[in-house]
Amino acid sequence: MFNTDINTLFSARNILQALDRISDSESKAIGLIPFGSIEDVFQLVTKKKSTNRVVEMLKEKPNQVLYNLEKFDRTTGELKLTGKFIIYKIPKYQFSYLVVTFEESEFFHQELRPFIKSFYSEVILSFFKSNDLIRLIENYQSSNGINEIKITRASQKIRYHDENSMSTVTWNNSSLEEASQWLRENNGFFKSLQFRAFKFDIEVSNVFIDRRGIIRVERNFSKVFIALVIPNFKIIEHYIKLFNKRGRRDNELLTARPLEINFGEEIFEEKSNHGQFIQMLSSLDSLSVSVMHGNPYIHLSIVDYLDGSTCDIWVVDSKQLLIVPQLRSSIISLKRIVNHIFDNYAEGEILSHEE
Repeated sequence: MFNTDINTLFSARNILQALDRISDSESKAIGLIPFGSIEDVFQLVTKKKSTNRVVEMLKEKPNQVLYNLEKFDRTTGELKLTGKFIIYKIPKYQFSYLVVTFEESEFFHQELRPFIKSFYSEVILSFFKSNDLIRLIENYQSSNGINEIKITRASQKIRYHDENSMSTVTWNNSSLEEASQWLRENNGFFKSLQFRAFKFDIEVSNVFIDRRGIIRVERNFSKVFIALVIPNFKIIEHYIKLFNKRGRRDNELLTARPLEINFGEEIFEEKSNHGQFIQMLSSLDSLSVSVMHGNPYIHLSIVDYLDGSTCDIWVVDSKQLLIVPQLRSSIISLKRIVNHIFDNYAEGEILSHEE
């Protein structure tokens, strides 16, 4: 049996076609991390300093770089994990990239995922709302003649407005229909899903996908890529274009460019919910929340200590929330605040507030 290594993949003329061939012929597990950035990502990766991590650029060519990552024990200096990965710039999109690796699950989940997430000021990951993750899998099923999807592992989070959110992990071979029903009956979402896809009782793929669009797939690569990976690039491009240059310093007149979140239901109708919302937002790490008004309307002043971004949050409509960026307001900070609200309070549609 062939065992294509990542150096051979890097040399391929078309990396996505090569991944499809490798997936089908070798049943190799492929780890994928879609992300976006307005920075020079290829140089950014090796410039990041860490006391227990070394990243080396091994090979480069247009739109593609091969890296080696080593993780050391902080106390003993012993090498704990090592692995190679490729960062590929997606040609059809302005800001989107894809991390590709063949390394084992331990390296992918315990080191590579946290490494990419550590670029919190420069890199934006995708974000699926509660039902969207299920819809993507349903689309993968219906468009590829798959008879059955079995969810073998699910990490779930249930929102409680009067206490901390609760996370659970289950292994129950449930169906997509059962998963959808769970979402309808509980105020929660899936943080990640692992599922097996079957055609006429034959397993055609085994896929892990999380809420941030991170995927690990065995077999059926091209179909999984079209149904589950490409939507990430569309979300990433949407968020970056929506959140970019929102700060007052980004325009000559220093005018505000607010965003709005429309929830579709009157989640702020009860004034008792105001305190719960403020408490929830205050729980976000490295965020300062100053309450200007809490009742009968909400006006909060926000400082994000991670990069110095500032904004105001207003609630003057029971179905809508306004985010008003101030002098400095980064893409990453805005998305961090929006994701926290969606994860811990309620989900809605985020748009540019034109008036």
